[in-house]
Amino acid sequence: MDEKQFTYGEITLKYKTRNASKDLKHLIVMFSGIRPDKGYEFDGRASQSVESNWLWIRDEVDAEHTYYLSYKSKTDIQEAVLALIDNELARLNIGRNECTLVGFSKGGSAALALGIRGQFSNIVASVPQIAVGTYVKETRPNIMRNMFDTEDHSGVHRLDTLIPGLVESDSNTKKNIYLWSAVGDKEFAVQVEPYLNIFEKYENFNSLITDSPLVTAHNEVTKYNLSSIIAVLNLLILGITPKWGMRSNGLVHEQAEIVENAGLQGLESSDRSLISEVAELYISDGKLFPRGVLFLKGHEITGYNQVSKRIVLTSTNDSLSFKLGELKDKWVNTRHYDQNFYDYSFAGFASKSHRGIDLAKIPDGDYKISFELEVDGQKYRNLAKVDQFSNSMSTTNDAVLILTSDLSGIRLRKRSIFGEVAEASQFKVLSSWTKDTKVHVEGPFAVQGITVKRWNQVNYLLVLKSDSLVRTFTLAASSKNRVDFRFDNSNSSYRAAYFTTPKFAGIDLESLPAGNYEAFITMVCDDFIFTARFGAIMRRSNPDGLSLSVY
Repeated sequence: MDEKQFTYGEITLKYKTRNASKDLKHLIVMFSGIRPDKGYEFDGRASQSVESNWLWIRDEVDAEHTYYLSYKSKTDIQEAVLALIDNELARLNIGRNECTLVGFSKGGSAALALGIRGQFSNIVASVPQIAVGTYVKETRPNIMRNMFDTEDHSGVHRLDTLIPGLVESDSNTKKNIYLWSAVGDKEFAVQVEPYLNIFEKYENFNSLITDSPLVTAHNEVTKYNLSSIIAVLNLLILGITPKWGMRSNGLVHEQAEIVENAGLQGLESSDRSLISEVAELYISDGKLFPRGVLFLKGHEITGYNQVSKRIVLTSTNDSLSFKLGELKDKWVNTRHYDQNFYDYSFAGFASKSHRGIDLAKIPDGDYKISFELEVDGQKYRNLAKVDQFSNSMSTTNDAVLILTSDLSGIRLRKRSIFGEVAEASQFKVLSSWTKDTKVHVEGPFAVQGITVKRWNQVNYLLVLKSDSLVRTFTLAASSKNRVDFRFDNSNSSYRAAYFTTPKFAGIDLESLPAGNYEAFITMVCDDFIFTARFGAIMRRSNPDGLSLSVY
């Protein structure tokens, strides 16, 4: 969807549109919440199931939000937004009674204010701020400075009373208004609950107030209620206006303790399974970076240092254990809710301080990766598993690290940076140079039977070895304008089996200690590692002293 611009007076708005995918004569206008990028909201996969015409409007003037309501104490932004909506309605040849204004949080405030002011038939608002002035003054000073003129001392009161005033003066009560909020949202008691009664004048005002231990923060409310929000939108675009009045959903707190205790008794005797969920696991610069959640079903983790979490690397000869750091994961309770509520808010894990787990000193070998949880002196362990296949590589100075994952688990292989000498290969340095502290080498390195059709199938490394030091540098693979190498009695393609320095620009060896180094190229493809020696490099002690000999 291409971004467009609409100018009204001195205000220029950016917006996007998407045409209906069916013969639906309806427009949904989407206002965004507070976003760091000042961008659009609900413009991805979640909105695809609502097959109406869509209009997304960016809320950004002078690089800051305005709530679509006020810019430097002027309401021109409101007129500009309404004019843009009317412009889109005219293009679609429909009216305001065939339009739904939607927003979450800040966007919900705009949907209410502009929906009532503009006499739109349908308004959908999730976790809006009603007393907008107080909210931006207390929590969003940058937005407040953009919304109010510096001399405007009455701006806070004026915005606090904007929505209530519009409701009070509105004589058209035949509107369909749908509002979502939650008791667990700290804004509810100040920004929503005191104002619910003012909307009761409308013939079809509906609210759904969530009271669930799964919803404890402002940004959890819309996600929890997303299915009902989409359901309402899909009915409104058909001209169907659901009515339920003022209702609540979720496991209300008054009942939570009874149900929770009953559920826990059952779990104590029947289900104590360990749940391990890997959100991320990768290697970089010789370190392993894990992130996920780890908890024992039915055993709550409500704070730090209540349990011990570790990652375990197990080979034939070794079992290496590394303590993990703890994280709060606000979505874990929703993802793993199962009949009864348990609080696993602090089940998250990552490497300590997100610095990674250093693999330089572990022995070479093949390791299976597991996660271990210690609860009340008892240890539980699960093999690490993911739903997708992946293969990644990293290096230490003297080793290659290969991380592979499939449905059976995740494995780490550590091998010497010096691989086998291939029995049948094509290897040659075709071009090389040194300049200041940079060195460049390039050429073919193909091993019979290791097919390399694409550059991302293989990794090449420049390895320098002195009597006391091994240093490794990443090279690039290239297939651009290269010979398609082939071996006798083989039709396999090796056209990307060509190494070079990244972008053919050389590798800077300024940090390399002075000395004489043997020079090698190592090729890594899946589990295969091959190495070929091609010459020597001398790093002199003066800053720009570097020489390369190719044998």
